[in-house]
Amino acid sequence: SPSIVSYVINNGPRTISEATRQRVLNAIEELNYRPNVHAQKLMLASWESDLSPRQFGVVISGARSILLRPYYPRVLYGILEEAARQHMSMRFLMFMDELENPLIFNKLFHPEEISSAIIIAAGPILYTEVGLAIIDRIRERIPNLVSIGRSLPNISTVMYDLPAAIHQSTTYMLGLGHRRVAYIGTFELHIEGFRQAFLDFGLEPDPALILEIPDTNTPEHGIQKAQELLEVDANLVASRL
Repeated sequence: SPSIVSYVINNGPRTISEATRQRVLNAIEELNYRPNVHAQKLMLASWESDLSPRQFGVVISGARSILLRPYYPRVLYGILEEAARQHMSMRFLMFMDELENPLIFNKLFHPEEISSAIIIAAGPILYTEVGLAIIDRIRERIPNLVSIGRSLPNISTVMYDLPAAIHQSTTYMLGLGHRRVAYIGTFELHIEGFRQAFLDFGLEPDPALILEIPDTNTPEHGIQKAQELLEVDANLVASRL
């Protein structure tokens, strides 16, 4: 029946036996069936339904080169794995600077196309006027938003436990006997894990080896501070000689 086919295509709301589900999927394959999106929208409107599509978008507020790092692809992998379990699909993956184009933005961010969006906070554009304006526009269109990695106003946020990670890393280095352990990063709450590790060993970190970078946290900031750290170490060696 049409209702059984609908339940299979939309993964519910009724549960269908695996045998029946497979027969429907075989028929879809044989007939080369493709749902008519426009007809679906008309039907939902006639039922006065507020059912949202089970699709979401992902926006990365960083340069494309971040996908060369091992970290962010694993985040995306986790998103896709959970989406599969929830019978959802990622409709698009876009970088925030591309959304400055109103044609692209209007094509993607529409409640009839996606029900939610995930923002991966990974670059400085997020803190610019342009980035904040894009966030506001997304929020006006899509009510279900989640930010990953950075807290954004009025948006649910998933934060990594960076203090715990830094504490674990510092504890490992101190446990090997190293005492001149440096920290380069934002202060916020992250540095507390670094300092706590030293306290656990009854030690105090060298203030000269603690270098703060801005919240924008770009690769250039890291390179600059690493160079400063090398100069500090070189000066120490020279003074000992």
